[in-house]
Amino acid sequence: MSSGTHSPVWHFFKKIKNDTAVRCLRCDSTRETVLAFRSSTTGMIDHIRKKHSDELRDYEKRMKEAAATSSSTLRSSDPSSEAHDSLISAMSATNTPFRFVKNEYFVKFCKLLNPDYQLLSPYQIQRKLLLTGSKYVANLSKQLESMEKCVVSLDGWTGKYECTSLYAVFLYFCSPEYEKKKAFLGVRHINGEATAEKLGVIVANLFDEYKIEFAKLTTGLSDGGSNIKNGSECDSSDSIWTPTLFPRRASSVPRDVFMSQ
Repeated sequence: MSSGTHSPVWHFFKKIKNDTAVRCLRCDSTRETVLAFRSSTTGMIDHIRKKHSDELRDYEKRMKEAAATSSSTLRSSDPSSEAHDSLISAMSATNTPFRFVKNEYFVKFCKLLNPDYQLLSPYQIQRKLLLTGSKYVANLSKQLESMEKCVVSLDGWTGKYECTSLYAVFLYFCSPEYEKKKAFLGVRHINGEATAEKLGVIVANLFDEYKIEFAKLTTGLSDGGSNIKNGSECDSSDSIWTPTLFPRRASSVPRDVFMSQ
C-alpha cells in the first residue's frame, strides 16, 4: 500500500474530532470503527487489510488503470511523438524509403535542430504504420456496420508499358442520418495489365478486410472503359448485372469477377 499524500487510507477513513481521530467510512454504523490519529497511518492500514481487503484490491486496481491512462495521455502529447508522426507522414506522402532515417546527413540535420531528438528506426516506422493501419481498418469497419448500400470507386495509375498499376479504392454511401459519406479503403498494387478480374479481386479482398457484405455494392466506378467486360460477354447463369459506370460505357460484371480467390 502506498504512503504519503497519495495513500489510499483516505479513501477509507475520514478525520474527526479536530483531526485527533479517524473514522472508517466503510464500516456501518452498527460496528463503527474510530481510531486515534497522531500522523501515523499504520493502524488504518492494518484495519483496511483485515476488514476491507476486497475493496482495497479493487481500489488499487482502479488507481493503476487511471495512472496508465494518464501516462498514455502524457505520451501522446509529447512533442517528440508529434515529430515522429509528422516525419512518418512526410515520408509516406513522398514515397521516401524508410532507410532514409539512417542517412548520415539527415541524422546530423535532426541533431542540429534538437540534440535530444531520437530518430525512429526503419523497423519502428514500419511497425507504427502497421499499427495505425490496423486501427484505421477497425474504426472504419465499425462505422460501416450500419451501411445499407454503397458505391465503390477505383482511381488508377498505370506505369509505362502497363507493366504495373496502383489503384486507390474509395467507398461512397449514406449514413443512417442520410448524410453523404466517403471512405478511403486503401491502395493496392497490380502486376501487369489492369484487367476487370484483377480489379475485382482488389475490391473483393478489401470488402473482406472491412467486413463489408458484397450484396451491399450497387455500382462500381473506374477510370478506364477498357478495364471492364462487355455485357454481351456475360451469358452464363453465373453472371449478374451490376451497373458499372465508365466515361463512355455502362457494362456488367460477372459474379466471379468480384469474388475472393
